[in-house]
Amino acid sequence: MDATRAILQQCERSKTVRRVIHTGSVVTASPLREDGDGYKEFVSESCWTSLGLPYDHSNEHLDAYVSSKTISEKELLKYNDDFFEGRVLDVVVLALLGFVPLVHVDDVCEAHVFCMEKSSDVVGGRYLCTTAHTNMHDILEHYVRRHPELERIKEVVGEGVRVQANTNKLVELGFKYKYGAEEVLDGSVDCGKRLGLL
Repeated sequence: MDATRAILQQCERSKTVRRVIHTGSVVTASPLREDGDGYKEFVSESCWTSLGLPYDHSNEHLDAYVSSKTISEKELLKYNDDFFEGRVLDVVVLALLGFVPLVHVDDVCEAHVFCMEKSSDVVGGRYLCTTAHTNMHDILEHYVRRHPELERIKEVVGEGVRVQANTNKLVELGFKYKYGAEEVLDGSVDCGKRLGLL
């Protein structure tokens, strides 16, 4: 949190930085209910990961990562409110969400450019940047269907949680994703093959 605040203060002192656009992490917007009992019906920009709740596959290192990402993202968003009257810096946070984050890196870069080009009175705050709403069951089915040549996991253990995401805030401002879920997944396989990992 101190590092996040220091970066924002340096941007402000420079007198040349007008907007900070930060790419957040999928871990900051959880579909879990605040009490940890079940899942929310919808996930949107208003949803935050509740810290300190036990969850599947939790460990000390992951908990520290989730906590640091969530706290620093909240710090970014409240920076102007805490220290200044009026907006000194526009802060835009693009949280990568998709229950398994499915967004093409080119679309993330385009979202950054899109936010930079919009005026301050139009863009600001938190935006969930995802092209698809999927889970591990859907991803496994895709790979079985499209890439049968790959050695793969044969089964996903656990329930196939389906939480809808309301991630239209960027689209409503005019942003258009170039890549859908299938292109993202197929592109991952192509990249893995190109790098000799598959």
